[in-house]
Amino acid sequence: MFDRQTLFIPSFYLPPISYFAEIVKSECITIVDHELYQKKSFRNRCEIYSANGKIQLSIPLETGRNSSRKLIMREVKLSFGTDWKKNHLASIKSAYGRSPYFEYYADDIFEIYKRKHTFLLDFNTDILKHLAKSLKILLEINTKQDNHSNINTSENREKEYNFPKYYQSFSEKHGFLSDLSIIDLLFHQGSAASKYLNELKIRL
Repeated sequence: MFDRQTLFIPSFYLPPISYFAEIVKSECITIVDHELYQKKSFRNRCEIYSANGKIQLSIPLETGRNSSRKLIMREVKLSFGTDWKKNHLASIKSAYGRSPYFEYYADDIFEIYKRKHTFLLDFNTDILKHLAKSLKILLEINTKQDNHSNINTSENREKEYNFPKYYQSFSEKHGFLSDLSIIDLLFHQGSAASKYLNELKIRL
């Protein structure tokens, strides 16, 4: 057994499985909102399994490519110059519409996209809270403004875990893809997703 503890963690959009593998070890997580926003990161991107293989969904932001200063996460605003929510939901439905548990979980997840959010942090946090509830992960989720030296900002944790194979809709075509967005695991494994997360082993 591991000691459940508070985890300081960055805000990710539809986070990868490895992100949740760390969350299940904790009783409380604090999403650190003071960290500098990092471009081309999971903070506004996620990876899902489509008929064409792994694809990335990216949320457009109002940070500006030539911003005169770096923004911290709590300042980063969503951009609505394009209907990215409609596009993301269409991509998710196309990728997972025929997966075993899509109809059981999708509607509640999609409802979050109908809410009006201004900031990326708030949108990500709402999704995270719902996903944790769907996975029956009992924990307290907070945000924190002051600095904390123990935040784990690792962008790619895939090398830290051994990922057992599970059924994926397009695995016969593209093979098993590990550490995708948590929705890949949830839509394919349903209630068994929690057991999968708890049984993930650190790669030695």
